[in-house]
Amino acid sequence: YPQGEKGLRARLQNVVDSDFAQITYTDAVALLQKEIAEGRATFTAYPSWGDDLGSEHERYITEQIYKKPTIVINYPKGIKAFYMKLNDDNETVAAMDILVPKIGELIGGAPREDKLA
Repeated sequence: YPQGEKGLRARLQNVVDSDFAQITYTDAVALLQKEIAEGRATFTAYPSWGDDLGSEHERYITEQIYKKPTIVINYPKGIKAFYMKLNDDNETVAAMDILVPKIGELIGGAPREDKLA
C-alpha cells in the first residue's frame, strides 16, 4: 500500500480518540478464562494467574473485548522485576502495561520499591 498498511490510519485514530480502558491483571485473567469457558475464545496458551499474559491474550483484550487501548494494572510480583513497588496485598506490584489493538503491549512501567526495611 503506497500510504502504509491498510486500515492503519483508522487504527491510529482510534488510539488518539479513545479513552483507554483499564483492568487489573487478576480481572483480565478471569475474563479470558470466562471467554474460553463460554466458547467465545481459544488460545494457544491457557491464561493462568501468575503467568505472563501472551500477545494473543493482550490482543484479544484490546481487539475483542474493549476494542480500544487498554491499561492492565497490578501484576503478580513473581512475573515482574524485584524492584517494582509491592502493593498492600503483598501478592501484586503496582506495574502497568499499555496494550494497543493489533500490537499488544506498547509500553510498561511501574514505580520502584522504596520500602527498604
